[in-house]
Amino acid sequence: MTVLPLERKRLSDTLRRELEFLAAGGYREPNAWAPLIFEDSPICRKRPGGDCSEGGCSLLSFVPTEHCHRPSPCRYIPLNAAGETVNHLYETATLDELETALREWLTSTLQALEGSD
Repeated sequence: MTVLPLERKRLSDTLRRELEFLAAGGYREPNAWAPLIFEDSPICRKRPGGDCSEGGCSLLSFVPTEHCHRPSPCRYIPLNAAGETVNHLYETATLDELETALREWLTSTLQALEGSD
């Protein structure tokens, strides 16, 4: 992915906030419905009933083109070499496995973004 320096900084900041939210147990809220990965995170700018493209979502950069039109395109970001997405892992993995895949994706994507300075 070719990214301009200012955009790279914005993406890095966003992904770092998501990693911190994950590390703080943000997706393990007690007494709540199971939170949705990315969508129930502080990084999500989508208004209720809104469209992801309206809020200038940083994650759209990582969504394959064929999924950008979906209501929650961030669910279709490939998180690993097997191409597993959040949407796929909702159906096949435990929360621990999903969080592990997300943590690994965030870490490797941050390293790639910050290593391309």
